[in-house]
Amino acid sequence: MKKILLVEDSDADALQFQRAIDQLDIANPVHRVHTAEDALAYLDDSIQTAAIAAPPASILMIDLLLPGMSGLELLEKVAGRRGLDQTLRIVLSNINAVKTIQRAYTLGARSFLIKPVQPADLHELAETYPGYWAFAPQLTHAL
Repeated sequence: MKKILLVEDSDADALQFQRAIDQLDIANPVHRVHTAEDALAYLDDSIQTAAIAAPPASILMIDLLLPGMSGLELLEKVAGRRGLDQTLRIVLSNINAVKTIQRAYTLGARSFLIKPVQPADLHELAETYPGYWAFAPQLTHAL
């Protein structure tokens, strides 16, 4: 199943993201890291073991304000990296400066969500990029 790599240092924002995922019954497993450096290490390990283990994350959700390397720097480092060319890159941020948003798109972001992430935001992403998302089956009761 396609994984989501959440790069988020805030526990509150990560919890809000998970709640939005749960409300939509999104079944993609979420792996969270706190820094861009941890994200790069995770992605590098996933790329190296992709032939024998699960492929790298299919969806990369990146906070821009991270300790150490910024989310924009992370986008720059994953741009054009072999094994990540099909990864959907989404930015999550409280920053809504036009230049920052433009820079994120220039570096390969496909969407820019203002935090806190709402279920409607993720629903729109799932409709726009349907091949990346998995949903829990809906159980119906026979009467």
